[in-house]
Amino acid sequence: TLRVRARGTPPLRYQWRFNGADIPGATDARLVIANAQPADAGDYSVFVSNPFGSVVSATARVLVREPVRITSQPVSQIASPGDNITFTVVAVGAPPLRYQWRRNGVNLAGETNATLTLINVQPGDGGIFTVAVDNGVGAVESEPARLLAPRASLRSGDNFVDRTTLVGSNGIVSWNNVLATFEPGEPRHAGKRGGHSIWYRWIAPTNGVATFTTLGSSFDTLLAVYTGTRVDQLTLVAADEDAGGFLSSLVNFNTVAGTEYEIVCDGFAGATGDCVLGWRLATGLTPVPEIVVGPKDQAVLQGANATFSVTARGANLQYQWLFNGQPIVGATKNTHTVTNAQPDSAGNYSVQVRLAAGAIESEPARLDVTIVEQAATPPPVALTEDKLEDVETLSGATVGLQGFKPRPAGGLSLSRGYTARYLFSTQNATRQAGEPNHCGIIGGASQWYALTNDVPGQFTLSTSGSAFDTVLAVYTLPKGSALQVTNLVPVACDSQGADSTVDFAAQLGVTYYVVVDGVDGAKGHVQLTVDFSTPDTPAQLTGALRALDGRFHFHIIGKPGATHRVEASVDFKSWTPLLRTNAASGEFDFEDVDAANLPIRFYRAAQE
Repeated sequence: TLRVRARGTPPLRYQWRFNGADIPGATDARLVIANAQPADAGDYSVFVSNPFGSVVSATARVLVREPVRITSQPVSQIASPGDNITFTVVAVGAPPLRYQWRRNGVNLAGETNATLTLINVQPGDGGIFTVAVDNGVGAVESEPARLLAPRASLRSGDNFVDRTTLVGSNGIVSWNNVLATFEPGEPRHAGKRGGHSIWYRWIAPTNGVATFTTLGSSFDTLLAVYTGTRVDQLTLVAADEDAGGFLSSLVNFNTVAGTEYEIVCDGFAGATGDCVLGWRLATGLTPVPEIVVGPKDQAVLQGANATFSVTARGANLQYQWLFNGQPIVGATKNTHTVTNAQPDSAGNYSVQVRLAAGAIESEPARLDVTIVEQAATPPPVALTEDKLEDVETLSGATVGLQGFKPRPAGGLSLSRGYTARYLFSTQNATRQAGEPNHCGIIGGASQWYALTNDVPGQFTLSTSGSAFDTVLAVYTLPKGSALQVTNLVPVACDSQGADSTVDFAAQLGVTYYVVVDGVDGAKGHVQLTVDFSTPDTPAQLTGALRALDGRFHFHIIGKPGATHRVEASVDFKSWTPLLRTNAASGEFDFEDVDAANLPIRFYRAAQE
């Protein structure tokens, strides 16, 4: 919409021009360009006249930025050993176009052209490839292209008793888990929700150090190794979710010759696709330390303590804890306690476990720190999560951060909300397959949080104080739909450097999923400020006419310590003050001694 303001003796006449030529019918002070197209881009001016003269406005240039459209999608391919494979996308839109290729949803570093070339393809190079294309108007994601890298197919067992035997000291096989199920009594592999597990057995031919990996799979895998003969009585040897890269899994463990190991590949949160399972046994090595249970993510209030621990196997083990990859002086036990947690305590904690022959480092555990700035009751503390589906497991039926219940009858709480800051790191965050390009911006390192409230109110969220350019977005899920990134419904989003801010009205009992991402996959320290406020609740007024003396008596329930006033009117237009009080309890009685002298009177109570 273009507007012009002109002064002069009426009548004023207008004629809009486009690139110097008159626009037929454009004779108002306002010009609306409906359904703008690239052909509408150009120079606009307006000729204004009256009976005494005319004048031409300055030129206004209109730019029409065409959103990105992908006109040719990447195509799935099958590779032979050593092949070179190229994926290509063709997109149109207002320049400049920017590209980001992804494998299983995870950004491929440096792959920012319209083509992606993979050299000397091997079995571990398979997966699902997509590309995000952006031009500043909004990013769009291509359709997935599947790369089938060279490997042998080997039917797996859906049920534990039907597991297939793997033969040899090394190999690589593949099978699809789409039709696989989850058995009663089956453990949660790597401690995560799965649902489509496939089973193998492998007998170690000799002592050594075995490595199993799912790199090359086309979905987010869970991998676990057990010993035992029944699915409900297994002993864990090793398990992993994402250590293999691109949402694949990797485990290392010491083998005993002749021991049968039970290998399972599952999909995180029910994911399915081709599970590529590779293994390698290294012999002649001194046994390596084994981490049985690694440190767990934690969230604490400012000033509280957080203790991380690790359970490892091996003789004469030595420990060294790290914070954001740097050794912590004196932290050389199997536990480490962060005392009096402060904002700079938030980050990633890992531990190196050493034997004389070598060392292994745990997956990092994140410490989130919550600072409550104001609240009638401190808000519950909840973790952020790298994956949306992990959010639901935080606190069972109550997800994430809660609002507050109304105060008991007899009192009035005008502010049942809170203001809190949540400090966490996205240093090890990635991205999921199917995850939206939040706010139409190419990201790549997202962290999720859930908010819910049991009273209506207003949420204001901000990333002010964060260490990088953030993208902040909020979503809900349709009623009854599964918690998956592909089901999300956008509510609000913003990207303003390190100060992204969103505001939205919170419906009663609705869970809002909040995500903080980094522009172009930027990572670092995040400060997420959450302000939840509820509308003021009007004072309650109850009354009854006293028949003996004609006085009108009523009782007011207001906010403790607040100042209230009582006013009266006979016409709902003019209001006369009758009483002003700051009763400590917020409750008081009032009698109108003049009520008997009036045919009708209305009352209202207000809080100052």
